[in-house]
Amino acid sequence: QVYYNFKDLFTVNHLNLPRLPIPKLDDTLDKYLESLRPLTDPETLEAHTKAVNQFRNTDGLRLQQELISADNHEGYPYNYVQKYWDDMYLELR
Repeated sequence: QVYYNFKDLFTVNHLNLPRLPIPKLDDTLDKYLESLRPLTDPETLEAHTKAVNQFRNTDGLRLQQELISADNHEGYPYNYVQKYWDDMYLELR
């Protein structure tokens, strides 16, 4: 069974896909805290919760707006993650 047809590389344009949506800051931070719950003790979780809430109300808002502004264009990068991914993982190659 063939799962991928290489001829389709030349006939299908994956760049026509819609841009990835940027997750809401509150959703991201809430998921982060939820992921810590089974991994940490209550004191550590409380410390992280305080730090996250401070970030949520200060730098987080500014950084989220910068991310949204930087993603408001056409072309490369094709989603809000791509440039950072390329810089971190591909630049050293």
